Formats: sequence, structure tokens, C-alpha cells
Amino acid sequence: MQLNVTEFQAPLANGRAKGELDLARFAALQEEPMPVTGDAKFDLSFWAALKAPEGSRLTGPIELSNISYQSPSLAVPARIRSATVQLTGMGVSAQAIPVELGGSDLTLSFSSERLLQYVLQRALEDTAARVTAAPLPQVQFAVTSRRLDTSELLVAADTAAVGYSDMLTARLAGRTLEGRDPGELARERYPLPPIPPLSATGRVQIAEFLNPPTRARDIVFDVEVGNGVLEVKNLSGQLYGGRVTGGLSLDFRQARPPFTLSYDLKLAGGQAGDFLTRWTRLGSALSGLVDFDISGSATIDETLLPTPDAVDAAGRATFKQGRFQDFGLTRALASQFRLDTEFISNFQQLGGAYEIKGGQFIIEGWDFSARQLNAGISGSAGLGGTLDLRLAMEVPPSVLQRAGLLQGSGPLGGLLSQLTQDETPLQVAVGVGGTMSAPTLVLDTEALQEELAKRLEGRGRDLLRRLIKPPPQ
Repeated sequence: MQLNVTEFQAPLANGRAKGELDLARFAALQEEPMPVTGDAKFDLSFWAALKAPEGSRLTGPIELSNISYQSPSLAVPARIRSATVQLTGMGVSAQAIPVELGGSDLTLSFSSERLLQYVLQRALEDTAARVTAAPLPQVQFAVTSRRLDTSELLVAADTAAVGYSDMLTARLAGRTLEGRDPGELARERYPLPPIPPLSATGRVQIAEFLNPPTRARDIVFDVEVGNGVLEVKNLSGQLYGGRVTGGLSLDFRQARPPFTLSYDLKLAGGQAGDFLTRWTRLGSALSGLVDFDISGSATIDETLLPTPDAVDAAGRATFKQGRFQDFGLTRALASQFRLDTEFISNFQQLGGAYEIKGGQFIIEGWDFSARQLNAGISGSAGLGGTLDLRLAMEVPPSVLQRAGLLQGSGPLGGLLSQLTQDETPLQVAVGVGGTMSAPTLVLDTEALQEELAKRLEGRGRDLLRRLIKPPPQ
């Protein structure tokens, strides 16, 4: 070390420090030893006013080699074979630091003109008020990764088969996962890290992101952190076989949960079965393609999961060229109308606008179009699986006759024959209750009588009552 001191009434110091540290031995000297090993070589020039050390200047490189740091939240250590961090006076910068995390990797670049000054000032301040008053440093960063696999990184390896979407769906439905509370699993797998008091902007690029059972590719987004708000902007990537875009923001100004999460996300051309399995109770009951968008907000706790009443969202969902597979509602309709399940299982399009409010998935005017059946769907489905829907179906009279809902003999037989020869669909309203797995259907016979009255040009309600057979309870 070389040291020069002048102006002894208000000492000024400058000089040069050069050397090498064994980080494991150095860390053991701290009050709270850090789990770090490796070597650090430095060659620094410095200048400091000893009565105002927070204004110190440090310049020069710090060369890191064979670094290993074991975070308590990670199952594998972070390793850096070789990297250089440059001190720039009152700040710090680094370019393309390669970090190995088991089979995953990160490459990190960052710079801040005043980060070093901020760290010194916080270390020297002796009152909370003065520390809080210290101006936040601005940090610019870039993170890239060829492969990032959370199942290899996280300590709670026994939850690797359960993703965040599974925990979210279970929390909203009031269910357990593998006999455990979803919040308990989330605390283990997604521990909420302390959010540093920084102002930062950066960009993240991940070629392959694995969060079992979800796999995503070519993920890119911008990050801004400031004034207690974290924003993810310009998100894009390949997910569920389609393209996801959008952004979200997390308001953590209160420093402790609950936090407010706002989001605006879109999925175009995704595989419906994969998407629904991850985010709904429908599972793989529906195949085809899906375009889905959602915008809204939720209050999340320390598990990073919301409660059903805290979710408030709206958007549109459109399913195309799909098929229902072992789906309770299509089975019930096929049984009620004595249809071959193929009659309603395959469809061209299903969907429309929706809202999520008060623990209910609310739809109004969804369209369903199949080869021989069209319908409109309105009502609500509870996030726990209960149904309160109304189907307005277009059904040919011959289908109603085959279902045993139209009957007649004698004079009525001729009238029935006239109806069934005209295959112009009739409007049939059906109420749907029960649950997703065990729905119940109630035919609106009065609405059907009104529809037949229009078709028969008002030939009398008594004939209609005799023509329509009440459905079995």
C-alpha cells in the first residue's frame, strides 16, 4: 500500500492498494461469516477526505477467480471461474460475468455511477432517518441465460413437480396439493427475497426457462425498479406452444406484504390443453388452440399467492378448432338430448369476454359453434368449481324429438311431423348448475314454448303444452 496524507486539519488521503485476498479466510473474520470461497486480486487507486469518507473515490480492477458462493435459498452454489469488476471512482461496473448454477447459467453485466458512494454512506450513517435520506443509486444491468432450471436450483426439491400455476389454482379453489397447503409449498419453493433499496433498469434474456412442469423459450423482458415499484415491461416469449406478451408491476412501497400485483398479459396461438391444465380446473378436458388475454390486479401475501377475493381481472378467451375430452358438461348435454358425444365434442370456436371478481369467473355472451350445434353461454363459474350458467342453444326439432322432448300422436303427430321436417334450429335455453365434474341441467320449457309458438304462428298454447314432454327430473 502507498498512502499520502495532506491538510492535517481536514485530512486528505490518496494512494494505491495492491494485493490478493483468500475470500474464505477473509469471510471468516466477519461477525456473520459468509459461505464464500475463492480469490480476489486488486490494484486500486484511492482518494478520500477523512472527515467525509462517503465521498471517497476508488478506481481500478478487482479480479475474481474460482469464486463459489452458497446462498441458503439455493440447492447449488453460484460459481464464477474468472471475472473482473471495475471500480470507477464513486461507482462500479462489470461486463459479462459468467455465473454457473449447477446445470444452469447466467451472464451478468452491470454498472452504477454512485453505488460505491451509497454503500459507504449507509455504512457510516448512524441514524435510520439519515440512512433513509441517502439518494438511491441508479443501476443499469443486463442478464442473459442459455438455460435456467428452477428444479435444479431450489432447496425444496420435493415440490419440483408442482409449479406456481398449480399452487395458484389450488389457492383460488381452496384445495390442497398432495395433502399440503399451497401457501406452505410456495413459501418453500418461492421464498420472498428482500427487495434491495435500489433504482434499477435492465434487460433479461433467457433462451430456455424451466419451472417444472412449465417450459418456456426465448423469454425477453425489461425491468425497472424505482420508488418502491418493480415493473416488468415488453415481455415476450414462447410458452404453451404459443407466444406470450405483456407486462406486470409489483408495488412494494410498504416494504412488507401484502403487496399489490398488476398485470396485462396475452397468449396467442397456445395449446389449450397445456394452458388450461396449468391455470384452471378444466385440466386437459379441452384441446385445440387458444388466444387469451388478461389484465387486472391482485393482492399477494408473503407466499406470492393471492386469495380468491383479492383477484380482480378482465379479458377475452377464444378457443379454436378444439375438442372436449371427457368433459362433464358435454357428457350431460349428450345424455340429456340423447346425442352422440361427437355431435358436440368437436367445435370450431368457443369464447368471448370474461371477468374474475369476488371468486367468480363471469362470462357474458360466449359463442360456441360446432358442426351441427351453436350456442351462447352466460353466467358464472366459481373458482372452486361450482357452476351457474345459462346455455342458449340452437337445436334442430329432430334432435328434440330424438331426445324425447317433443311427442305427439293423432292430430299432434301431423303437427310434430311438420316441425321436424323443417330443420331450422329452435332456440332452447338450458340452465347449468352443480359442479364442473358433476353438472346438472334444467330445460326452460316455457322459453321453448315461446319459440314453438313463433314457429307455429300462434296456433295455441294448449297444443304446445301437449306437444312438449316435460324432461325427466
